[in-house]
Amino acid sequence: MRKLIPVVVQKRYARLRRKLRQGAATTMRGCARRLNARAAHMAERSTRRSSLRYPASMAESIRHFANPGDAFEARLDDAPREFQRLARTIAFYLPQFHAFEENNRWWGEGFTEWRNVSRGAPRFRGHYQPRIPRDLGCYDLDNPEVIRAQCELAADAGIEAFCFYYYWFDGKRLMDKPLDAFCEMDVEQDFCIMWANENWTRTWDGFDSEVLIEQHYRDEDEAAFIADTARYMAHERYVKVAGRPLFLLYRPGLLPDARNTLSRWRERWTEALGMEPWILMVQGFGDTDPRVYGLDGAVEFPPHKLCENLPNINRELEIFDERFTGNVRDYEAVVATSLNEAPPAWPLVKTVVPHWDNDARREGRGLTLHGSTPENYERWLKGAIDYANRHPFAGESLVFINAWNEWAEGAYLEPDVHYGHAYLNATRRAVSGMVSPAKSTRILLVGHDAYRHGAQMLLLNIATVFRRQFGMEVTILLKGGGPLLQAYRAVARTEVLETLLARGGEAALDAFLAEHRDGMAICNTTVTGDLVPRLKRQGLSVVSLVHEMPALVREYALEKEVAAINGSADHVVFASSVVQDGFNGFCDADAIAHARQLIRPQGSYKAIAWNSEARQRIRRELGIGDDARVIVNVGYADLRKGFDLFMQSAIRLTQAHPDLHFIWAGALAPDMERWLASDLEACDRERIHLVGFTDAMSDYYSASDCLFLSSREDPYPSVVLEAMDVGLPVVLFRGATGFESMIDEFGTRVERTDTEALDRALLAAIDGDSDEAAAHRMHHVRERARFDDYCFDLLKLLVPDMPKISVVVPNYNYAHYMSGRLGSVFAQQQPVFEVLVLDDASSDDSVAEIRRIAAGAERHVRLVVNDENSGNVFRQWRKGLSLARGELVWIAEADDLAAPDFLTASAAGFASGTVMSFTDSAQIDAGGRHLADSYDYYYPSIDAALFAADFDLPGREFVARALSVRNGILNASAVLWRRETLVASIMRLADELAEARLVGDWLLYLDVLAGDGARISYLNRSLNTHRRHDRSVTGSLDHERHLDEIMSMHERALVLFGEDISDAGKRADYVAELRRQFGLDAEAGAVRVSEQDDAANDAYAANGGGAEGRDRAA
Repeated sequence: MRKLIPVVVQKRYARLRRKLRQGAATTMRGCARRLNARAAHMAERSTRRSSLRYPASMAESIRHFANPGDAFEARLDDAPREFQRLARTIAFYLPQFHAFEENNRWWGEGFTEWRNVSRGAPRFRGHYQPRIPRDLGCYDLDNPEVIRAQCELAADAGIEAFCFYYYWFDGKRLMDKPLDAFCEMDVEQDFCIMWANENWTRTWDGFDSEVLIEQHYRDEDEAAFIADTARYMAHERYVKVAGRPLFLLYRPGLLPDARNTLSRWRERWTEALGMEPWILMVQGFGDTDPRVYGLDGAVEFPPHKLCENLPNINRELEIFDERFTGNVRDYEAVVATSLNEAPPAWPLVKTVVPHWDNDARREGRGLTLHGSTPENYERWLKGAIDYANRHPFAGESLVFINAWNEWAEGAYLEPDVHYGHAYLNATRRAVSGMVSPAKSTRILLVGHDAYRHGAQMLLLNIATVFRRQFGMEVTILLKGGGPLLQAYRAVARTEVLETLLARGGEAALDAFLAEHRDGMAICNTTVTGDLVPRLKRQGLSVVSLVHEMPALVREYALEKEVAAINGSADHVVFASSVVQDGFNGFCDADAIAHARQLIRPQGSYKAIAWNSEARQRIRRELGIGDDARVIVNVGYADLRKGFDLFMQSAIRLTQAHPDLHFIWAGALAPDMERWLASDLEACDRERIHLVGFTDAMSDYYSASDCLFLSSREDPYPSVVLEAMDVGLPVVLFRGATGFESMIDEFGTRVERTDTEALDRALLAAIDGDSDEAAAHRMHHVRERARFDDYCFDLLKLLVPDMPKISVVVPNYNYAHYMSGRLGSVFAQQQPVFEVLVLDDASSDDSVAEIRRIAAGAERHVRLVVNDENSGNVFRQWRKGLSLARGELVWIAEADDLAAPDFLTASAAGFASGTVMSFTDSAQIDAGGRHLADSYDYYYPSIDAALFAADFDLPGREFVARALSVRNGILNASAVLWRRETLVASIMRLADELAEARLVGDWLLYLDVLAGDGARISYLNRSLNTHRRHDRSVTGSLDHERHLDEIMSMHERALVLFGEDISDAGKRADYVAELRRQFGLDAEAGAVRVSEQDDAANDAYAANGGGAEGRDRAA
């Protein structure tokens, strides 16, 4: 216990003991009780702060933080460079990282800030030091390529500008080279400057007695100062808000006659620039109100201001350095102070800080904001962005970050060794509105070890589907290690229980499980049953997967684990009734929770495919003739798998039938090798082939004619489905597996003791097989034993209302938009069941780009490429729908984008009868430039009241108000459909859709909503981003056709919904409006229509086939 109590608590303990010995008035019992309570309380708080997962010594802490941690993230190399930004984000930039004459004189030859950074050391448990740069290393800003790399990293993270510290001392500039180099470079990064107008002293080094260079604010320097700053503000990349440059001042209170001085500067800058700059101060040193100085607003500059009234938490820490006198504040308390602060009476721009710790400069005497993580930094930044959107500065949402590269103060975003790109990635998520992985649907998978056996492979493949297909955040906890550990870690964060306990005991395990509190978990195998009650105490929903047959439960003494699963798991899933019956045999009859038990076979997770070339090659390698008959089995060759029984049959049948061969693919158990040594030596090894473990199982199945599953006890062996997937018949022992209910349809069961029946069954399975029977087996596996369906069923047990959503992305020659499109699909908060990308014979590099993006994101995408262009986008829709298996489908056009919560919000609108939902859309042009936040400028021409709020309406009412005259659904990418309803409509309208050039989606909307009881929902949020392309339409005949198609939609609405669905006068007025717009009443001639010209042309674009009139196919 003493080791867990901080030094300060131990000292208090000693003082109180002295008081007791001196006979203080308080009774020994009462004092001891208070002492123990206080010590326990402090130990508990210390444990909470230091999170026992951190090392307990300075040396071990250095080792810990000098290596990648659990929150480490790699660079998002394949993330789209183009994405919508919720605010303009500016990071403060320190140009200190290069040598110059003054620093050499003051601090020693060759000094840069890196010398300070190297002095950081952990002063208490969990103190993040040292901080070691990663991707950029200890760079030198004299190298312009470093600045270029910084700009690329910042742009990828959504940071649009750097705010350089500007140093001017009575006409003397310091550290100006990096800023001047930046200005001369061709980079896509804006900038502004903040004058750090204070004396330079040794304050940052912990000493304040020596002034290095002073500010005097001399009148004779003012003209030069104005000219020097104005040349930056005139730069084409200088930050402008509402057309005016932005200038920041660090300490206005130090200026002589500050208000009048700043007013005079404003006039002189306006004269020099031809425009008035904005002048903002940073809040610090007790100076917070810009009105005192006649300034335009203030910028927060944490830790200034936000930490003023926060207490130190030093007493809660386990201190390593006895000479430590620094101040430690709680990072989360700082975040809360910032986000809970009421808006002031003046314009305020929020600033967030990813970390703050200037220990490297002050060596044990500094200020540390303790407890920053990428997650709570992201939460702060999102809160600041939300504030900026609610309280814009001069009409623009601005947020600052302190800082880009203040390494010696721990305030930086650049990648480091411990976190990698985690803070940059968090910045991007906050700025773009992307979902944080920590906030997406998370799941904990628990397994017993990482050995290469069936249950372990099952869990690994469940993790792969959840992570790479569904896009979930997966964490894995294994009770033990094994050779598959790296394979697990390649898929998801993986912890080994043995390691956790060795590192920090039960407290470390509790801390790990607390990360998943109130979440969900899947525990695989009965061996993990002892953890189920513990997970439930943390509030997790738990599904237990049970595979063990009774003999194995008894062999490994798992009766207590069975009881724990039966008593605590929310659901218990068995592969077969055989396994369920065996499990329940260990439970009291009255205690069996039948309602929480269900049987769900897992399906086949391996990609197995028949390969005729592989059949020939494997047979050649093994010396097997083309006409020979081959029987195969797969698995770890031990007693449970019946390797001895397989060998007996192989020896017996090869002696009787010269054309028979047997193959066992799998490692040989050592005990089998000993027990069967004589049989192995005596058998015909030219016809009994033991090939060991192999990943090439498709090849060996293709080379075989029958699977002989010799297992004595095998709950639901996936090898049966794998063999059936290439059409092989199966022979197995009666009562040995979970395939009892289906095997008679696809193979043969025999008694294990009846060797004659076994021999007949094996020969008959080969000789009596047919192409039709083989096709039947393959169809069963591919349609009724899909592994991703099994995984989704498990997810539905944990989240019963989880919708099964397919995403279809039709593409033609949009390679340059694919990164953004797929990026916005992969970023969805809602787990996506499948992503189907249909390429319509693109002539650009779309196919290669799609594969590159999917591989970079580690996401599974089913890519279907046409050999010839279909000529019509709705043929691609139809193909996508024929492949999709979700109950809902999102047809996400390749050039559009979506917010991370598009699917979550859209799916929430589905209820009984809902056939489609849609959202409002922001708009961008072909180059990604922002056009509009909403279609609210167009909706009033349809029905202003209707689109002013969310709604859920009967289909008929929506058609009457928004589809009978104009098309009120302006972008098909904004729609989520009920698949079966859309399939019925698209099949019914196939011929018309093939002919409709401009109104195909409008036609579908009408047809889908005409069904009995059909309903539609709408979200008054721009969760979709519609890319609007300029296009030219030449010739009055094109306009005539366009108008004819729109009028045909009027007629279709009347036919489907009746004559009272719309007003004839409104229809006529709209047609007349379009005739004027198209110039059909004027002289014939070429007319160019741009979607971006004015509101009238927006109406044209929106109703020329619901903004989908442009051809997406050649």
